[in-house]
Amino acid sequence: MEILKIAYRSILRHKGKMIAIAVLVLFGTFLITFGQSFVDSVSYYSEKAIRDNFTGDLMIYSERSKDKPSPFSFLSPLQTIQNIDDIENFLYKDPFVDCFVPYTQNFVTLDFGMEPVDAKKENKAEDDTEDFSMNIIIGMDPVRYRSVFNNIDVLQGSFFGLADNPEKTNHNAQYTSGIMIEKSVADLYEKKYGKPLEIGQQVTLVAFTQDGSINATKVNVIGIFNHRAFKKVLQGTSLIDMKTYSQLFNFVGFETSSLSETMNQALSAENEEDIFAASEVDFTEHINFDELKEVKLSGYTMIAIKLKKGISLEEGLAHFQKLGPEYKYKVVMWNEAAGGLDKISYTMKIFIMITTTLIFIIVGIIIMNTLIINVNERYYEIGTMRAIGASKNFIRNMFITESFIVNLFGFLAGIVIAIPLNIYFHIKGMAIPNMLSEILIGGGKLYFVFTPSPYILGILIIVIISILATLYPISIATKIPPVKAMSEKV
Repeated sequence: MEILKIAYRSILRHKGKMIAIAVLVLFGTFLITFGQSFVDSVSYYSEKAIRDNFTGDLMIYSERSKDKPSPFSFLSPLQTIQNIDDIENFLYKDPFVDCFVPYTQNFVTLDFGMEPVDAKKENKAEDDTEDFSMNIIIGMDPVRYRSVFNNIDVLQGSFFGLADNPEKTNHNAQYTSGIMIEKSVADLYEKKYGKPLEIGQQVTLVAFTQDGSINATKVNVIGIFNHRAFKKVLQGTSLIDMKTYSQLFNFVGFETSSLSETMNQALSAENEEDIFAASEVDFTEHINFDELKEVKLSGYTMIAIKLKKGISLEEGLAHFQKLGPEYKYKVVMWNEAAGGLDKISYTMKIFIMITTTLIFIIVGIIIMNTLIINVNERYYEIGTMRAIGASKNFIRNMFITESFIVNLFGFLAGIVIAIPLNIYFHIKGMAIPNMLSEILIGGGKLYFVFTPSPYILGILIIVIISILATLYPISIATKIPPVKAMSEKV
């Protein structure tokens, strides 16, 4: 109790400096509690948007692929999964799997067979390069895809001719082949051709196939849509059904077992001598077209898996990694398939931590300097207290108490400001700029989530700063000689 009284009198005597310290602690506390709550909320909703709409919990991809799978990475198409049937069969039976869907991505050019409205204008800007080349498309089975991901809003037409409500879609439903055009592509069409894109309109898809040739197929536009999450990131990404995709990219072939031995030897040639020998083989003589067995090759490059409730990501990853060599695939967690989007909130968290640490380092230095001045001003008082029996431990506790009271007052003031704001944004949501919202959480308002970590971290930092900032001043105070201090004032 005596320590509290002495500490209280000392704080009042130096209230100007103590208030300045408390304000700095308040600011640092607000930054770490409100800032960390913001970042935790961004992390939560970013993860939710990615896992619920695009990657699932885990993603399987070909063991031949050097790059990791991602619906947000458009550098180059991945290697196709060759044994898709075997993998799907075991996934259907696997006790860890709640649901899964295979899909793929690639590049196509859209040719509408029309002349732009401004094609004949003499003053057309030379740098006007807007066209429909290098459009990104996602190929999938519409019925299976929507049973796992309900991630688009249909603006016109329908989702491949299926019912509007995904929950009412029968798993055996028949879909309509064609292309779903993303809204920004439809807007570009209207700008270029001077009229809106119509449902049922025919478009030619042109693409480079896996063997390097160019292929084209005509399809109908069956819908115009918006992505629900990450609209800006996925701008220009349209959807086609897997039948159309396989036809466009020539994912069809023949079983090698139905070819003659001479053909198989020629096709498997590796050294130069065998390759030149194969060039002399007359293939038409060795192909029996009646015996050829057609086989559909997999155009799928990744499989999104959602785990059953109660199974952690680590358990699921370990389980599927064990089966990888047997089924010739690799597997990664959702965050490794997020194309870097998951790193944004992590970077923000690091920035806030660094900023907060710097603030509290400054606070600690100010507290230490203030206490050193305080020690010098109380030289005679400390010496007297030591002379009448006050131990070094008593002096030490007195200064720690003074520091802790000031810091605790600033911490509580910061909490009082931060908590109501956190509650408000939890209920009403925080409106952030559209572009930032699209990148951080996939779009929309940010609704704060409550986690104890910012508050626990805040109080820990206060305790640590209170102790560290007093170590040097305490070492000075405990070394004051009682007799000398009583004989003079410094």
